[in-house]
Amino acid sequence: MLKHLVVNSYGVYLGLKSARLVVKKDGELIKEYPLKNLKTISIKSRGVGLSSDLAYACGVRGVKIFFNDFKSHLALHTLHEHKSVNVIKHQILSEQNGKDLALAKELIIGKIKNQRSTILYFSRYLQDDLLKQKTTEQLKTFINELKTYKMTKDSIFGIEGSAAKVYFDYLRQTRLLGDEFLNRTGRYADDNINKALNYGYAILLNIIYKSVINAGLNPYFGVLHSLRSAKLSLV
Repeated sequence: MLKHLVVNSYGVYLGLKSARLVVKKDGELIKEYPLKNLKTISIKSRGVGLSSDLAYACGVRGVKIFFNDFKSHLALHTLHEHKSVNVIKHQILSEQNGKDLALAKELIIGKIKNQRSTILYFSRYLQDDLLKQKTTEQLKTFINELKTYKMTKDSIFGIEGSAAKVYFDYLRQTRLLGDEFLNRTGRYADDNINKALNYGYAILLNIIYKSVINAGLNPYFGVLHSLRSAKLSLV
């Protein structure tokens, strides 16, 4: 059951047939997907056709359509989304009363906890007890620092970056991501592992974007990342 459709081929056409999304190329039917199962459609290539009937049907059903690459991000919204000016008001006021930093700390704590849990789960059959213990203790120390000390945005960023380095160093040393993985690279990655990670993160970004919008929050007003035009700081 497909929930998230990603289109990254030039010349693909997306249309509607009954209550199904149809994918065609050069007039030939490639695939059909029931709209009732879809949550997001991500278009990552130029030259992709989209019918107005499909766009309307997705809007009615709450299926988000995203057009994005590393430089830009655009989403089609439905008029039936939950939006609350009161929620956005409190979101903006959170920066004035200091609650934004408290939330930022909790988000990064959750991220580091997930990194630690991932290591413990996937390395349970590896013979690297000393390395695993050292790494998980380092991550636990970062979590305790975030919980214990008063933090600025820069210090939170610093801990997040240090935790990420420890995390990916462990994945490299244990080869849990394969021999090809040497270090984490974002845009313009050459190796297949980082390309796959970037691909997964792009899908995850769209899922979180939808959740933020449905909660009535402004996705551009972040609690940690700076405000910048067209930057999804909260997401």
